[in-house]
This record gives sequence, structure tokens and C-alpha cells, in this order.
Amino acid sequence: MLKQGSTKTSSLGFMGLIPFSVVALLSLVTILPYPFPMIEYYLPYLTLMGVYFWSVEQPDLLPLVAVFSIGVVEDALTGGPLGLSALLLIILRQFAAAQRRFLIEANRQFSWIIFMVLCFLFAAVFWLISSIYLGQWLSFGAVMGRAAMTAFLYPVFDGLFRYLNTALQD
Repeated sequence: MLKQGSTKTSSLGFMGLIPFSVVALLSLVTILPYPFPMIEYYLPYLTLMGVYFWSVEQPDLLPLVAVFSIGVVEDALTGGPLGLSALLLIILRQFAAAQRRFLIEANRQFSWIIFMVLCFLFAAVFWLISSIYLGQWLSFGAVMGRAAMTAFLYPVFDGLFRYLNTALQD
């Protein structure tokens, strides 16, 4: 188990940047404009998946400043309330990292259930604050649809993240 202040990040060199790079790439994929109508209703919260996984598996490789930076850039590029994504992602990261031992010892299905609950909470809070910020009620169904797609696809991304995590540990 890694202690706070671990030197693992520096000993991994370039490989230590993989979690941040993956989450940053997922964030970009999420916010890119697509030529498909209404894709924003179905595109999963990819950033959320990455932050959750790496916060449980390798929290020292995805520090708070990295999560904050990704969230602020995501908000700035989407025109949403600046800092909202950063705040929600930091809360998610801190919760997942605090429950790390429990989530690692639990089976993957239970960890997935916890992710689903957090995902829907994230979406609901994001919807509420964004609606207040914009002065109009956003489509709750669209936000929950994205949350459902995120929860449904998480096991696929979990497998990909686990592959990368194994490469980091070898």
C-alpha cells in the first residue's frame, strides 16, 4: 500500500503520467464537438470513469491538482459553470481515495455499483447547479441518460484501465 508522499510517481517517470494523460484525453473526447445530432445526450461522462478508477487504484498518480486542472479546463471549454466539474471531480476523487481499501477489497461488481450511485449523484448535482447557473431547467432526462450510459459502459473502461494499471506495475 502506498503512503501519502510516496515517491512512486517520480520513480515511474513518463509512465507515472499515464493516469493523468488518460483522464485528460477522456475529457477531451467528452467535450469535442461531434457532427451527430443530440450526441451530448448519450456520450458518457468519460472523465468521471477515469477519475474514479485511478482514485481507487493509484490515487498518488492522479493528484488533486491534476483533477482540478482537468475539471476547470473542461468547464472553460464547455461554457459551464467554471469550477463545477472541478469541484465535483475532486469530491469524487477524495471519496474514492478515502474508500480505497474497501473498494479494492470488494469485488468488481460491488465497486461498479458504488460507481453507479456516485455517477447518478454527480449527474443530479451537475444538472441542478448548471440549471440554476443558466437560469433555465436543463433536460433532466438527458443528464440521467448520460449517467446511465456512463454506468453501463464503466465495466468496459474498467477493463481498459486495469490493463494500463497492470502495465504501470510491471
